[in-house]
Amino acid sequence: MTFKTNSEVLLFSLFPAQAGTTAASAWKRGLIVTAGVTFGVVALNSETAHALSGKVDWEGSVRKDIVKLIEDEEERRGDGTGIGPTLIRLAWHASGTYDCKAKNGGSNGATMRFCPEGNWGANQGLCIARRMLEPIQAKYGCSFADLWTFAGKVVGVLILNHS
Repeated sequence: MTFKTNSEVLLFSLFPAQAGTTAASAWKRGLIVTAGVTFGVVALNSETAHALSGKVDWEGSVRKDIVKLIEDEEERRGDGTGIGPTLIRLAWHASGTYDCKAKNGGSNGATMRFCPEGNWGANQGLCIARRMLEPIQAKYGCSFADLWTFAGKVVGVLILNHS
């Protein structure tokens, strides 16, 4: 599956882990193995992608604010849960329909913010993550769609770094 935004091109794939696959061997191929599932996150043409997103400091300031949001929410909850999985789900639901061949789909206009899409059963609970990201969007002036997808990428990288 490919997610595309103005800021990143990401390839996400989920497939069962092969017997004998270790986290270390998967990491060498840019994959995460957790709970018997292999999860891949790859960013392509990041220099070009970032040039398209204007002056937003995605890998610096925006990333730091997202990481802080994740850490603050985990601390606030105090029960070992966090917003990370919901941010990945938000990225999936916002961008999962992008078609590379037709060059359409995805979160054109971030329409998940509005009815009826925001209230569809598949999008239930994502309003929490969307609301949590609103101050970051307002601070940097980036598009909602790019921020949602980038937040999912940040979580994926955090998972990779803690594997």
